[in-house]
Amino acid sequence: MCTCLQVVDIEDRTNKDLAEQIIKVFERLCSREASSIYEQDGLRCVLDFINNWYSVIHKDSLQSALNVVVKLIGKIDPQNSPTLDQTIESLSNLLLHDDSFVADNALRCFATLADRFVKHKNKKKLSLIGFIVL
Repeated sequence: MCTCLQVVDIEDRTNKDLAEQIIKVFERLCSREASSIYEQDGLRCVLDFINNWYSVIHKDSLQSALNVVVKLIGKIDPQNSPTLDQTIESLSNLLLHDDSFVADNALRCFATLADRFVKHKNKKKLSLIGFIVL
């Protein structure tokens, strides 16, 4: 399903509907077992989907995608996350979004991310990626 999100031709109505349904399935799966989606690179796929298509997908699909991101961000391993830089860049793009709901969710994700790093006593890495550590 992640691969489908990456290659979908969103201009085609059927493909757009399929992509939005995948997001809804991800949201449902995340309520039970988010790890399986995270392990399949779901966080990056959903963030890319949001950043690339937020202007053409339905509002409820956008909200579902953001819910997925909020759940998956809590699965990042502070000790070993090869996609951390890309995740932070994608979240930063969402902070600039016109819709305050999108920006608020991006802030929630940053807060969750910072909390995970603090809990794992990895404050030095937080400062390396641009967080201010007190």
